[in-house]
Amino acid sequence: MDYNKFFPVNNTIQKNQAATLVIAIAIYIVASAVVGFVVGILAWIPFIGSVLGLVSFLFGIYCLVGIILGILKYVK
Repeated sequence: MDYNKFFPVNNTIQKNQAATLVIAIAIYIVASAVVGFVVGILAWIPFIGSVLGLVSFLFGIYCLVGIILGILKYVK
């Protein structure tokens, strides 16, 4: 199965170019931090805070899997 359609940031990674891997990892980390910041701001709202906490957790897992697949694509 081709996972590149689910992780489009990984399409920029090229073999033997570490800068492309570092940029992709930085994008995932910054995106996860921004989502965490927004959730931190909205956490005081009872129901919305809980839902956004779950969404933030799932997005963090998405970013982690994206980083792992990016590293595998770089090594491959």
